[in-house]
Amino acid sequence: MRVFTRILGIIFVVSVTVVGVIFAMANRDPIDLVFLHYISVQLPLFAWLFIAFGIGLLVGIFCMLPRYLISRGRLKRALSDEAQFQTETRTTSLLNPNEEQL
Repeated sequence: MRVFTRILGIIFVVSVTVVGVIFAMANRDPIDLVFLHYISVQLPLFAWLFIAFGIGLLVGIFCMLPRYLISRGRLKRALSDEAQFQTETRTTSLLNPNEEQL
């Protein structure tokens, strides 16, 4: 199943790349973007789309970063609490060898 998933992922990446290359070749005409009164430099349409995709990717990463860091901290605390509990349990069972283990 893992090999099948990997093959599907490779096929997906290759097909998206091929479509992107075809799109880039079909949209090589330079255009300028107008925002309010600002007129940008002329770049091909695929370049503007690549820039927009990159900015969106960075914004998405920065929006998810705080949640990721909080979750990572919670996981570390939970793991340390579990390790502490395991240590206390072992210590208690060593101090009371006559008690039954669960």
